[in-house]
Amino acid sequence: MRRVLQSAKAECLRHFVASKKQKVQFSDSLKLVAEHSLQTANPQFYIEMCKLILELQHLLGMDEKASETWFDYGMFLFGQGDYSGARDALENAIKGFNSLGDSINSFFLGQCLFQMGVIDSHLGHFQEAMVSFQKALESKIMFGNGSISTAICHHWLGYLHRRRKHLETALQAQSRALQEMEENASDATSTSASFISDSYFELGCIYHETGDFENAVGFHQKSLFKREEQAAHSQLFKPKLQSYIHLALVLYDRSVKIKSSAGPCMYNKYLVIDPQIVPLLEKAVTLCKEQAKIGNLRDKFPVIMLAHTDRLEMIKDLLSLAFELCGNICSVLDESDKEGKHKMEKIKTDFDNLLRTFVDANELEKSSDSLDERHSRSV
Repeated sequence: MRRVLQSAKAECLRHFVASKKQKVQFSDSLKLVAEHSLQTANPQFYIEMCKLILELQHLLGMDEKASETWFDYGMFLFGQGDYSGARDALENAIKGFNSLGDSINSFFLGQCLFQMGVIDSHLGHFQEAMVSFQKALESKIMFGNGSISTAICHHWLGYLHRRRKHLETALQAQSRALQEMEENASDATSTSASFISDSYFELGCIYHETGDFENAVGFHQKSLFKREEQAAHSQLFKPKLQSYIHLALVLYDRSVKIKSSAGPCMYNKYLVIDPQIVPLLEKAVTLCKEQAKIGNLRDKFPVIMLAHTDRLEMIKDLLSLAFELCGNICSVLDESDKEGKHKMEKIKTDFDNLLRTFVDANELEKSSDSLDERHSRSV
């Protein structure tokens, strides 16, 4: 009798294991179907599939798999611009990973914490973002290389300190990030090398905000040089646009400071602007027009694991900044410099038109996305 019971127990266990294995395979198959649906531009189908997969994984006790699904789902929502939904999904992923204790590879948890910091940065939750990046630093290997992970986290922390006006702390964090990146940059296309230009840019912004215009100009020039150098390896135009406009702004502010330092005895009441400013603004206009022609003048970015801080400054804000700068320059140019004023007025008009076109196109795209979403739900 005992032998019969043992045999029956073993048979039941085999059936249970086989059944569970089939359900796990079914769950994995559903995930492949969901991922394939992204190629057919059907976001609502992907959302419903993720909900179904999560329910199945929960029933089967597949906690680690469920956390990975929450992460994928959160990153999908992030790419759709649903930052609050993405945050909720990643919060579930982090809870799931934490519940697994030491059995989970810190790589996954580090990824979740890093992306949570990026999403909170988009939401303007800077304090919460800093906490996530600090926790991500503890995992050290979230991108397969501890030193690169550390450098990128320090870069984001430096950005957040700058946004919170903690400029001295921002300078320390960003300088440390740059040093770590330069130590790990093996070639011009390496992971760390692609972030060096961002770190240069952030240092330029920090020095600009502290009134150290010489250092600000120097770092913005370094950033622009690297970003133009990287253009051959990337189709992303926004970092270059950002550098053109911010460098022009720093050069203008430096010109204003030079004039004010000269005091009232200065013989010319008009501002002598730096000769680099106009070419930089012209390059920015040309770049925007080129991108507008091919329908690429927009703020939508591919969701990548190593997010760059330049994505947080919107194109609309950059164009507005350039338009305002042109207006300031026009108001201080020598009246006798008719050619210079005419050229600057033209650039100002170009930025005004680009800004209007961008806003109109953005509103149209939002309207189209809303219609597509309603259509997907009705199908």
